[in-house]
Amino acid sequence: MAIKVVIADDHPLIADGIKTNIEKENNFKVVAVVSNGKEALDYINHNAVDILLLDIDMPVLSGIDCASILIEQQSPVKIVMLSMHQDAYTIKKLVDLGVQSYLLKTLPSKELIYALQKVYDGENYFNADVTKAILDNKPSQSFASPALVSPLVDELTKREKQILVEICKGLNNTEIGEKLFISPKTVDVHRTNIMRKLDVHNVVSLVRFALRNGLA
Repeated sequence: MAIKVVIADDHPLIADGIKTNIEKENNFKVVAVVSNGKEALDYINHNAVDILLLDIDMPVLSGIDCASILIEQQSPVKIVMLSMHQDAYTIKKLVDLGVQSYLLKTLPSKELIYALQKVYDGENYFNADVTKAILDNKPSQSFASPALVSPLVDELTKREKQILVEICKGLNNTEIGEKLFISPKTVDVHRTNIMRKLDVHNVVSLVRFALRNGLA
């Protein structure tokens, strides 16, 4: 059964291009293309949808407001933000809200498909440019390092700290494994342990923790 995707974007040419790229894959089907958050909510409330691919700046109801409503309703639909906004404040706001993915519209179509599959499988996905946006915002007040380092830092092993540094650079499990001469599966185990110890659930939160505690 194909994964059902709704695209919410008020730029028809962009939406059509995204739809074309997604439907090149046999296991995905774009079931609707809408131009604002209200239309997205109306469709989702009356139809089965797996993933909502959501722009931020839209008339009537913005992507942020649409995501807020769906999360408050505990909707089972997975939310993937696809935007040109690359500022850390916007990204942090949406991650804290609970979206499963934040992607920039500049990403390659193959990575978009990869991200959608990851999200459908129950994982979060944030592409390297999103991580870089947070790292580039390092001097800002939102990510300023506090005087005291979190005691959770001491819970991490030397290897886990190494892996956390590489995650902050936007590397995936395979790339980290090649750099540290360990298998991608071992990297994934360490990544899971890091998230458990720090009580975080996505890459952006990991990066934020690393910045606040001088690990990146």
